[in-house]
Amino acid sequence: MVLNASQIKRLDHLKSLSNPSILVQRADRLGDAIFISPVIEQLHEVFPNATINLLTSSVGCELFYHHPYIKSIRICRSEVLTDWASWFQEVQFLKQQGYDAYVSLWNHPRLAWLGFAANIPIRCGDSSSLILAICYNHSASLPWANATYHQTHYNSLVLSGLGIKKHSVNRSIYPDPASYQAQYEYWKQVISLEKTVVILCGTGGSSDPIPSQSIIEWLTTSNHLHSYHVILVGQLNHSDPLTSFSSNNVWNKINQTTLAELITLIDLADVVIGGDTGPSHIASFLNKPLIFYSPLKTQLPSAWGPLSDYAVIIRYDYLTYSDNPTPLIKQLDEAFYNLTRNSNLHIAKTEEEKHHRLLKYSIRVLTIERSHLPFNNDDLSCFKELQNQGLVLFKLTLSRIWIFQLFSIINIIRQRNITVIMAHTLPAGLLWIIRFTMGTIFQYRKPIFVSLAKLLPYNLSDLWSILKTKTW
Repeated sequence: MVLNASQIKRLDHLKSLSNPSILVQRADRLGDAIFISPVIEQLHEVFPNATINLLTSSVGCELFYHHPYIKSIRICRSEVLTDWASWFQEVQFLKQQGYDAYVSLWNHPRLAWLGFAANIPIRCGDSSSLILAICYNHSASLPWANATYHQTHYNSLVLSGLGIKKHSVNRSIYPDPASYQAQYEYWKQVISLEKTVVILCGTGGSSDPIPSQSIIEWLTTSNHLHSYHVILVGQLNHSDPLTSFSSNNVWNKINQTTLAELITLIDLADVVIGGDTGPSHIASFLNKPLIFYSPLKTQLPSAWGPLSDYAVIIRYDYLTYSDNPTPLIKQLDEAFYNLTRNSNLHIAKTEEEKHHRLLKYSIRVLTIERSHLPFNNDDLSCFKELQNQGLVLFKLTLSRIWIFQLFSIINIIRQRNITVIMAHTLPAGLLWIIRFTMGTIFQYRKPIFVSLAKLLPYNLSDLWSILKTKTW
């Protein structure tokens, strides 16, 4: 992003201040709040003398009370998002604080307008919504349709409006030291075995948890848990069978932990198992070995997945009942065995390796050949090699009168969660129809086209490089 003269002038003034004040806003769920930690690190690196304050929800505030770069935290009441009187009160409060810059990381309309209404000189946010773009004078348009971006990358891209292009990989969490030490001593007295597994039950968010019955069946049938102490945590309805579940070496703490206690338990665990939810993201930021259950088609691991060195992702998004998918209990057992006995199978040390692992569990490819122009041996060898490297790939043959296959094509794309279409050429209009149908009619991510002519090497990393540069 190239800054204009006015933006450069405002930034130069901000940098000239001896103690500029910056307000960072992310006022929604726990998992979303966790992902702003690298942004705070970046802001401190560029503006080391700045006072950084945080506007967040009552759910996310506990994560930042002891953050070394956060001066103060203001909890955004839910009424601010629904009641105009409360919103105007918040505007008046922010005006009194005299902030020099506002970084809005949740593009909720009322939160986007906060900085504008409070007359904060520099307002940084996502301008992909034209209605909200006028709220910001240092905006960046985020490529939300791009399936290769992680949520931490999106947050960092917002900072390009401030001329910050470097992406921070610092994913630190700062629990209360005194509380952590007290809980550490307590947990160690209670836990009888050396190794522990923490299972995160329920989500409380927008994803689906690991089914309670599957957890119970796995705990009662697995042969790999004998040397582990299992701790059940999370929030569930009291009628859920897991809330009353008990067994040897199982410590049931469902509906009984504070966030500080939960962070301590996760940090002390040898393995964490959970769905696509805030506590799983905490485990990821603490770099815990993680089994990550991601069942929803719309929530790609490439955007929300784990960034731990050791992680296994369980995902059914491209399977149908006719495929006879492996039962979840068996997948859990295999994932746990491999993570604890063959951990090198699932190691990703560098940021690039972690990113590629997430893409492998997110990108689903449909290859399309024409009946009169079938794939050659080189094409088939390429597909086979990519599949051996972990790519999920399906093949479709188009007849000369392809219009009669249109319903079948759309059905395959929806069922198989297709994000990429590969071919040498497509009939005129077919790609437009597919993208229009998926994007406009079904309100879903539109598949992109990759020409096989560009995929000369048989390496999966080359495909990822191509996808990063495509316009989705």
